[in-house]
Parts: sequence; structure tokens; C-alpha cells
Amino acid sequence: MAEFKVIETQEQFDSMIADRIARAKDSVKKEYEGWLSPSEIEEKENSYKEQINSLNDTITKNREKINTANSKMEEMKSKLAKYENDSVKNRIASEFGLSLDAVGFLQGD
Repeated sequence: MAEFKVIETQEQFDSMIADRIARAKDSVKKEYEGWLSPSEIEEKENSYKEQINSLNDTITKNREKINTANSKMEEMKSKLAKYENDSVKNRIASEFGLSLDAVGFLQGD
């Protein structure tokens, strides 16, 4: 067995336990290897927030386009229904020998 040596200074103590401290640091580094630091997490969070804001803006723009298209479609449907109705009235007027002025007096869908 090794003989016991009395440690009298801080430098002696530090040199005796330096290997143990290095091993402990290495084991902690290995344990947390692959983990993100708080600054890296903050960077990722900011990146995700920017992506979310960008996507929300895109969604808002697309909703506006859809609403515009839907209103135009409804307008076109109503115009088409009016044209179809007028066409039927003109056909009925010509079948029964009515004048084109009399078409305005026909009612109904």
C-alpha cells in the first residue's frame, strides 16, 4: 500500500484531485451531450415564432382571397340566375306569340 502523505497546501490538494475533477467534468459533458444551450433554445424559439407569424400572414391573405372569390362567385350566380330567368321568359313569350314588351309583365321563376 501507498504511504499516506499529509497535504499542507492548496496547490498540493489541487494536484492530487485534478484527475478526479477532469473525470467528473467529462462524465457531465457526456451526460448532456446533444442537449441545447439556453441561447440555442432561444434562437430556435425566435425562428419558430418568425415562421408562425409568416404562416399566419399567409393564412390571412389566403382567407381574404377566398372571401373575395366567394363574393364574386355569389355575384356571378345571381347574374346567371337572372339571365336564365330572362331567357325562360323570352322563350315563353315567343312560344305564346307575345311581344318583347310583354316579357316585362311576366312574373315568377
